[in-house]
Amino acid sequence: MRLSNVAVVIRLLKRLRPFWFRAVLAVLAAVATAFSTIGLMGLSALLIQKASLRPPILVLTTAIVGVRFFGISRAVCRYLDRLLTHDVVLRILADLRRDVVSSLVSSSNACADLGRGQTLNRIIDDTESIQGLYVKVLSPTIVGAVTTIFAAGIFATMLPWAGALLFVGMSVVTVGVSWLAWKLTKRSARAAPEARAQLTVDILEIAEGADELAMAGRTNDWLARFEATETEIAQRESKQAWFQGCADTATTLVSGLTLVALIWVTTIAIGEGTVPGIILGVLALMSMAAFDAISGVPAAIAESGTGLESARRILELLDADKDSDPSNPQALDVSTTPAISLRSISARYTPDGPTVLNGLSLDLAPGAKVALVGQSGAGKTSLARVLVRFLDIESGGYSLTEYPIADFKRSDVRRCIGLVSQDSHVFHTSIYENIRLAKPDATELAITNLVAQVGLNDWIQTLPDGIHTVVGHDGNEMSGGQRQRLLLARALLADFPVLILDEPTAGIDRQSALGLMTDLVTSRPDKTILVITHDLVGETLFDTVYRMQEGQLSETADSNTLSLAD
Repeated sequence: MRLSNVAVVIRLLKRLRPFWFRAVLAVLAAVATAFSTIGLMGLSALLIQKASLRPPILVLTTAIVGVRFFGISRAVCRYLDRLLTHDVVLRILADLRRDVVSSLVSSSNACADLGRGQTLNRIIDDTESIQGLYVKVLSPTIVGAVTTIFAAGIFATMLPWAGALLFVGMSVVTVGVSWLAWKLTKRSARAAPEARAQLTVDILEIAEGADELAMAGRTNDWLARFEATETEIAQRESKQAWFQGCADTATTLVSGLTLVALIWVTTIAIGEGTVPGIILGVLALMSMAAFDAISGVPAAIAESGTGLESARRILELLDADKDSDPSNPQALDVSTTPAISLRSISARYTPDGPTVLNGLSLDLAPGAKVALVGQSGAGKTSLARVLVRFLDIESGGYSLTEYPIADFKRSDVRRCIGLVSQDSHVFHTSIYENIRLAKPDATELAITNLVAQVGLNDWIQTLPDGIHTVVGHDGNEMSGGQRQRLLLARALLADFPVLILDEPTAGIDRQSALGLMTDLVTSRPDKTILVITHDLVGETLFDTVYRMQEGQLSETADSNTLSLAD
């Protein structure tokens, strides 16, 4: 369900709660800046007019001190306002980014559903837009409201009609012009985040598929698509800027009319002898300063549409994951190997998508060595994703140590059950750091031993920096077999009680694969190992070998069905 603007604002305000004291200080500093500006302009007008009469210097002392005070306090309060506001906002954004990344990691298929471009957009662009809500919208709006009330009150103490006129004029700007700016920019602001997200997707696809596009002769087509998206964004931003310019013009017009009205009523009051003549210049300059303090409110409200849409996208993403873990999770001992039971499970990636697992049942006793053989599309990888809770079951039962899987936190399940798949990510860093990711406190000796165990040692010795050689983006400077061995080493370092290997010998010659599988299975007698492949090597190493077809374990494989490479 789409969140309303009010609900989004309330949720964003709640994120201020841990930093409420800093937030209050930031608002007070901003308000003090506005009043220092008004006081500076008023006393400056008073000082100039009094000084023109050449009175004794002592008569001007109070005004001189006041001008100096407000001049200094304005600079100091402005600095504190910027410092405290950005301190609070950066703290909120840090928490928000952490929550977004945690949600993407833990929620079922979140990254796959969004795609890499949309995921990147959520983490970077959408959170940056939320920063503008706090800095450019929330703070100026509060300051504008407070300034309107108190400035009108100050004017009323000098001349009641002047206070009323100022209040009406400033209210027209903070409410009327702001509302008009919001209505004019609402549609383009709502579409802006989605357009920017599509631009990010286009950039990633062009950059990553440059070679394929060049070979297919489609580079210009994709560049034209990118340019079309960029043109759409530019047109929306141009339209929004034009509307904001109209709001600025309206603000200037209201400010000027209010100033003329103030001068008129003040002149009448001076003629009647109600107020001294010197008050005219004071009120005129103070009203200009008051309107200057609120002049940015309409533009801020106009920009808020983009920020609210970005905030809505992020909050809806967080809401999608809020029920993924139980409120009172069952404790899971990740130091022991659990029993796993699947009973007639079914699963699909989207509610209206095809069923990828259909009534599948499987038992994995502690320490079991099991292989699943099946052709591409049989559901092998989907089963692996279900076991590590990257994909939730639609029906049936999945239990761990005799408890339903839903009773455990996803993070605990993934510390107990590890998955090495062909599309597991290799980071743009060294071989050593890629393996150490699984266990940051591991020693270099332990990692070196694992490298030798998975058969990477000979290759690493030929590299200029050895184990500290950088392997490129997603391991693009490695062969497929080397990449697979590195992923195996990472999983072995994590020492999962249950290890799922999805095509572990892909890209490795058969003799080396047999030696690797023999070492993996025999060296971990107390660990559960599930090997998923279309071409099984070392079938005698396993307690049970199943054949998988159309999302079901239809039969125990025999020697004639262990290789489905053809």
